[in-house]
Amino acid sequence: MLEAIRAVARGQTWVRPDAAPILAAGWARRSAQGELRRRYDSLSDREREVFRLVAFGHPSSRIGRILHISGKTVDTYRRRVNEKLELSERADYVRIALELGILVSER
Repeated sequence: MLEAIRAVARGQTWVRPDAAPILAAGWARRSAQGELRRRYDSLSDREREVFRLVAFGHPSSRIGRILHISGKTVDTYRRRVNEKLELSERADYVRIALELGILVSER
């Protein structure tokens, strides 16, 4: 306790040693989310539409009908999204959509 008082009196920040790992993990998580948000924001409007529909579980053929584009074009957009967001499978779309708060009910 005395160490904390002295540190604060010197204008320093003091953190309990057992709390430091928890704070560091929180900072790392926020930093990673910030990077993920920046990468998501770099997507075009159409790539975001495709991303959202894939996250909801729609196959490429259905996405094509919804957006009035071919399934092959949908696959092209998915490849671009995969590259920009470093995704490898459909579950990654859901995970990222949840992390960014963009997966909400379609109803």
